[in-house]
Formats: sequence, structure tokens, C-alpha cells
Amino acid sequence: MRPIPVRLGPEMAKLGPETLTPLILFWGHRRYSLNMTLQNPHDEAPLRADLLRRLAHKRLRHENGMKELGVNVFTYGCIARERIASVRMRLPVIGVVLCGTKEVWLGDRCQTLPAGSLFVLPRAVSLDVVNLPDERLGLYESLLMEMDGLPVGVEPLTQNERGPAVPGRFLLPMTRDLVEAVAHAAATLTQAPARDRICALRLAEIMMLLRHCPEARPLFDQSTADNVTWQLQSAPSEAWSVERVARLLGIGGSTLRRQLAAEGRTFRQLLMDVRMKTAHAALQAGAGSTVIPPESRGLYK
Repeated sequence: MRPIPVRLGPEMAKLGPETLTPLILFWGHRRYSLNMTLQNPHDEAPLRADLLRRLAHKRLRHENGMKELGVNVFTYGCIARERIASVRMRLPVIGVVLCGTKEVWLGDRCQTLPAGSLFVLPRAVSLDVVNLPDERLGLYESLLMEMDGLPVGVEPLTQNERGPAVPGRFLLPMTRDLVEAVAHAAATLTQAPARDRICALRLAEIMMLLRHCPEARPLFDQSTADNVTWQLQSAPSEAWSVERVARLLGIGGSTLRRQLAAEGRTFRQLLMDVRMKTAHAALQAGAGSTVIPPESRGLYK
């Protein structure tokens, strides 16, 4: 019998461990042990209420559907309970429940996300999602931000920073700094024409705050090619080598080559792509010329 995490209601939270330990939770015709870490459900309530207040202008206030607010940023709403089975996110997502409740199931483990919750959904993981409209308003809404790679200024996690995985934990712990960063990011979504650039900076701030949060680890998950590209973009014209990048990633050169080969990429290809994109961006920006060191210098080893 596998345990599932359970969020305690106000009355249950008053009970001590000696009372809660023998409890059995029945769900439909299935039976689960009530295995949990006791937490005061009111600890984060003021932060959630403040976040909802500051995001009120992002509410859809209409029926079903999705509304795009910016690049990889959108809101979603529904007016009836819906269950989306075996959904796999294209990119990792950081979201906020604006109204109603979301349940996220990984196998038989469920985490309930009330209004005001910040959450993370990993990419390429099969999840069952249940969206429950608010009983009073008859509406479920959420704000979702897809993370297409790490924002500029946010380094990939080192091997020491990765730590153990925490599958089945999607709810982010709330802090005042995190509430401020999310509210500021949402506010920039209407500030065209520099909206996307400013939003990227705000997302970088959020990522830095979440860097050491185990629940946020999926936001930092990247392919080996992505991690290499991030390092190369820091100084495209320098004399990069496989060994140098491998040291920065905390692995050996032969390991890096094998991992790239498994992804169908090569170091030489990635370095050339980064340099070509850098040159193209410089030309668009009106720079006079961009020097790209030739292959003959042996910088693609």
C-alpha cells in the first residue's frame, strides 16, 4: 500500500501525531495509508492571499479557454470540473492557481494546489491533472509560464546542486521574495514593446530564488546540449574546447562527448551554431563586424 501526501484542513491540523498516525483515508474504492508531514495550513495563507490580490488583473473572467499573454506565457480557465489524463508538458512550467483548485497526480500520489499556490510541472512526465472550479465563482483559472531554457544570467545547476529528486512534489514553498518576483513578472506582461525582454529578466529573478528549492528542480533540467550551449554563449569568441566545457559542467571530456552523441549533437556543431547566432545578432544590432575564429585554430576539439 503506497502512501500519498495529504493537505490537512484547519481542524485536522489541530490534531497531534498520536491521533493522526492510525487514521485511514478512503478514496473511492481504494484505500491508502495517511502518511504525511504535519504542517500548519495557515503558514502561507497571507502570502497566497497577497499574490492573488496582486495578480487579480490577470484573471480571464470568461468561460473556458486559453489566452496568450506573451511568449510562452498564458492563462487558462474552465467552468466545469475537468480531468486531463496522461498529459506531458512540452516544456517545464511554473504556474499560479488564480481561482479554484488544481490536483496533480503522479501515479497514485496526489498533491492538491489551492488558489494562490505556486507550482512547477516537469516536462515529458506523464501526469493526471484535475482542475476544480471555485464553488462560489464557478470558475477555475491559472497563470502558466513555460520555461524554454534557462534565462540569461541563470547558470545550469552543478552536480553538487542537483541533489536527490522529489517526484510527486509540485507545490513550491512560498516566501515574500518569491511573491514579489512573481507579481513583478506578471506586471511586465502588459508593458509592450519591451514586454518579452523585461519578462525574461523577471523570470531570471524567479529562477535564482528557486535555485536551491528541490521542488523547482524540473525548471533547471536541461539536455547536455543545452548546458553546453549556455556555457558557450557566455563568451562565443573565446577558445573553447570540450575539456574546458566539461570541467565547467563537472564531468570528464569523454563523458561529455558520449552524452552529446546520445543526443545526436557534437561539440563542434554547437559551437558553430552559437557563433553564427552571435554574429547574426550583432549584424542586426548594427555592429561593424564580428570575428569568428576559424576551425583551423583547433578550437572545436
